[in-house]
Amino acid sequence: MNTENINYLRKKYSQLPDYKEETIKVRIVKPFLEMLGFIEDWHRYEHPVIKNKSITDITILKDNRIILIVEIKKGGDYLLRKGDTQQLLTYLMTKNVEWGIVTNGYEFIVVNRKINGELEDQEIVKFNLLDDTENNMESLKYFLYKSIFSSQITNYKKHLAQFNYYKRKESNNLHSLFIYNSTISQYFDFLIDKFGNYRALGYLSKEDFKEFIIHDINESKNRVRNINSKVTIFNKYRHITKLYELFVKHEHLTHNPFRFITEEEMIEGIKGLSLESEDFLEHASIETLKELITLYNNSRDSERNKLIFSLCLYAGLGRDEIRNLKLKDLDFDNMALHVNNVIIPIPSTFAFKLKNYVENIRDKNTKVEYLFDSNYGNYAGGPVSQSTINSVINRNTRIINNKFSQNKKIKVNPENLRKLLVRKFFEAGFSIEEIITITGIELNRIVEHISTDEIKERTLIKSLPNKHPYFKLFEE
Repeated sequence: MNTENINYLRKKYSQLPDYKEETIKVRIVKPFLEMLGFIEDWHRYEHPVIKNKSITDITILKDNRIILIVEIKKGGDYLLRKGDTQQLLTYLMTKNVEWGIVTNGYEFIVVNRKINGELEDQEIVKFNLLDDTENNMESLKYFLYKSIFSSQITNYKKHLAQFNYYKRKESNNLHSLFIYNSTISQYFDFLIDKFGNYRALGYLSKEDFKEFIIHDINESKNRVRNINSKVTIFNKYRHITKLYELFVKHEHLTHNPFRFITEEEMIEGIKGLSLESEDFLEHASIETLKELITLYNNSRDSERNKLIFSLCLYAGLGRDEIRNLKLKDLDFDNMALHVNNVIIPIPSTFAFKLKNYVENIRDKNTKVEYLFDSNYGNYAGGPVSQSTINSVINRNTRIINNKFSQNKKIKVNPENLRKLLVRKFFEAGFSIEEIITITGIELNRIVEHISTDEIKERTLIKSLPNKHPYFKLFEE
């Protein structure tokens, strides 16, 4: 449908003699349906739905089968209401028809009966005849006869509406829902451009997703912000897989094609991705991290070095915190570390390794109070130097880059290990308060590693209204 047709209909609406239902039906809705591809011979007026009780305004019959029911209300200042959609849904259910349109002559809403959800979820796409903005005009393509019944791309809007309902039931976080919607809508738009018609979700594969990511990366070059970070791509992957998880859970699909595909496998072979050091560490497997620790076996003071690296990896301890750890800060009875007046619980195996180091490996000099002490000259008996901590943490950087990295230089240092933990703790469900307390990271630096959108996405507001400091004021 071209813009000229819509402009003509828009002008025609503004010149109507009145906004009665019959006027709207004859002057606006009928020609609008014909513009959409529902040819005149298919139109039936006042078609019976329930014998001697209800009739439809316009019913579309093709090959003697009802394919669409249109419910028309008066125009002017009348706004469509939930009851209007409910009336249309009653007709659709009675006649076992999936698709319908409800309108007042300028607002048009495609309704799908088969969506499992609330009334608002069954209103899957809207168009306003009086709105000439790009987004509104873009929505018009989903009203076309060919879009609903031939290419069937309107099914993507149906899937998005169904996803919205299931996601809201799982977590009524509207900001989170917006983020998921954005990714899924972009993915569906890509599929429409790629195939030209609807492709059932169960027949899509990781290759389709890869092509989507490559397309997104190329398109982003023309935008303010390039979409080429591995973290960003992984988030998009999680949004798409969430759609599949919910559809399998609620039996719309029999399988999730992404279920056994790791994030790294999903982006394998995609060019143009930036590989930051923290990106690599964030997505390194436990096996890879074990291998990093094992690399210390061939170093002098290997047990000490493995513990220094492990303390960075476990609690994000910095150089000074590790240097200044004292024997009295180790509480083996309660399996905890005391760091900066914070009690950090540790696993029993890790506590045993620390205890074994203290009792069997480190210098037995009782005058030395530091866990890792210096043995050199005037510094003997004091804390190990910062340069030693640096060399311990950084010594395997060259090996790691040769073995694991193919794009950018990976820096293994206390700062990047802390960044790793901030994200991993957050993803594991730790509160912002816990992350700050364990890692010692400043509150104003949290946003460098966890975006405000991510925090909002995970947060449910539980304290309102009862704990509001002025609750009594609003109760009066």
